[in-house]
Amino acid sequence: MATKVAPPTGQLVFQPRFQFADGDVTHQGTGFVVAASDGTPVGVTSAHFLDFEGAPMLSAEWLAGLADEEIFQFTHSLGAPGDGGQVGPTEFDLRRDYFIVVGDENNFAVCKPLELDDRPLPNVGERVWLPNKDPNAKDGHVLVEGKVDEVTRKYIGIELDDELRLQSQSGSPIISQQTGKVIGTLARGATEGGVTYLRLCPTEGIANLIRTETAKIKLQNAVGDPTEVPQPGSTQDP
Repeated sequence: MATKVAPPTGQLVFQPRFQFADGDVTHQGTGFVVAASDGTPVGVTSAHFLDFEGAPMLSAEWLAGLADEEIFQFTHSLGAPGDGGQVGPTEFDLRRDYFIVVGDENNFAVCKPLELDDRPLPNVGERVWLPNKDPNAKDGHVLVEGKVDEVTRKYIGIELDDELRLQSQSGSPIISQQTGKVIGTLARGATEGGVTYLRLCPTEGIANLIRTETAKIKLQNAVGDPTEVPQPGSTQDP
């Protein structure tokens, strides 16, 4: 299928940085942003790497560039985070592998918000782009191409044109070359026989949540266990 829209440009993907109540700071996954109906920046990434039994999360920042410049800061989860999806010998359902956070300021000055595809599912054979994070690239990514090779209600399968070494890319948007919109977020990936396959969380559930959810939960109440916060004067094992 020929490309029907122009390739996306600008700052599309970011490096999430999470800060926790015990002082830990982690860089995990990939994030992007969409605009809510009121113009609020909404950050999207995966949930399966979140630790709901560790120290509470205090903030999430979307970073860009070699200097890790903070572009967005988020302090609330839009509704409860997803459960990371169900993956096992009898179940493979990635529809709830999402973590949606909301910003405190309406600022898209240095970022192009992406749009979520309003179709329930894409077509088998449809061509797609993966903005592959690359801090050395002009816009922070290099577009990698592929095609939809499997479509189900529980996940979407992608076959990339070229082998790709996946590194901390859960939550990356997969963009349709037919609509220019995000059809799913990268939830699982593997390379077999020199071919890289991706399995996506479809964006239908994410779009519904952004469109209808009104509850904004402080990150410290959405991710982590409050009892895991070190108390003043307590000692920790080295």
